[in-house]
Amino acid sequence: MQLRVAMPQDIGQIAYMIYKWDNDLPERERQVGTSENAERAATLLVNRDNYITYVLEKGDELIGIYCILLTVSLWNPIPYGLLHLFVHKSYRGGKFLGLRLLKSAVDMAKTMDIKYLGILPRKDARGINSILKRLGFEYTNNGYVLPIGV
Repeated sequence: MQLRVAMPQDIGQIAYMIYKWDNDLPERERQVGTSENAERAATLLVNRDNYITYVLEKGDELIGIYCILLTVSLWNPIPYGLLHLFVHKSYRGGKFLGLRLLKSAVDMAKTMDIKYLGILPRKDARGINSILKRLGFEYTNNGYVLPIGV
């Protein structure tokens, strides 16, 4: 398995991962328009300057992805990164691929000019809470935050 920067030729597989992720959610948790806009979202993740996107591949199949959105808030002008992470359903559980992606994302964030890295895990993401705490993330009222350059 290889972890590498996402390339334009990955857009189709990334779009499919986004589509599958949204459709695997219970109906009440699906984001309006996510499935319909999966290709557009994948294109943004790969081709925008404010996203850092890595993929985990096995052979020629993408099995995981993380991206960090570089942003600032209207209420807090301190630069931060918002982390999105996904492991293909058939590769979850006991393989530590999510942990591998998460550690890579934290290492990447430490090289960037951001002060915090945030993540909003899915409600059904088993085990992620304890892993995030072990890596130094602190729980807030709506997710987890890792102080980086503070």
